Amino acid sequence: MSTEGSASEKQWYWSKKSSDERNGPVGREQLEELAEGGNLEREDLVWHEGFDDWKEAGSVEEIEELFASPPPLPNDQSDEKAGQPPTLPQSESESREVYDTKADVEGNIKVSKYVTTNAQRELVLRETEKQLRNICDSVTENRDGFNISGIANTFGSINRSASGTVTVSEKGEKYLVRAGINYTTSWAFWILVIILITTSILWVLPVGFYFYHKKIVKREISQAFDEVQVLLDT
Repeated sequence: MSTEGSASEKQWYWSKKSSDERNGPVGREQLEELAEGGNLEREDLVWHEGFDDWKEAGSVEEIEELFASPPPLPNDQSDEKAGQPPTLPQSESESREVYDTKADVEGNIKVSKYVTTNAQRELVLRETEKQLRNICDSVTENRDGFNISGIANTFGSINRSASGTVTVSEKGEKYLVRAGINYTTSWAFWILVIILITTSILWVLPVGFYFYHKKIVKREISQAFDEVQVLLDT
């Protein structure tokens, strides 16, 4: 019968590699506790009466399992903070696009509305486009939103021109929808003014229509943005 005994029965001595201090004797269970607590590492030295000299702990077959690295957690969650939920798989955590456009809107008419919704930006864009097409002759999409023209055109709008941009950007749990409209006089406006100013006081009519329609354009854009919120709430 062997007189050396098992690893659990042996009395072990250990020493930090960077120290001359000898510790022990301890049993296998104490070695395991030291390794789990980080007080005994694989490069530190161990000895028992069966050894001719001190050996690195990680090279001793009887106890090398104490220093085996734990398997990685699923989805590489080994760095997650204690008590915190694990990171979502990439396909889920990246499914919601966060887009905050830095593009500014320009024009002499500006309208902005916050839309509160859990929907993704793509749906907000589609609902915004739908409402813009109800009031604009032309709507084309760009990276930040839309280019629009021919806003709220009627017969009385012959003396003005309205075109601009609409942007949609995510702001926390809301979306900021902004419009910048360049509202200007048309060639017809100046023709009417020149004709009427030499004949009568009727030249004030195209001027009055010009400023009246400016209010209409702003109101129509504002109502379109309000309708986007209504549709997303339903």
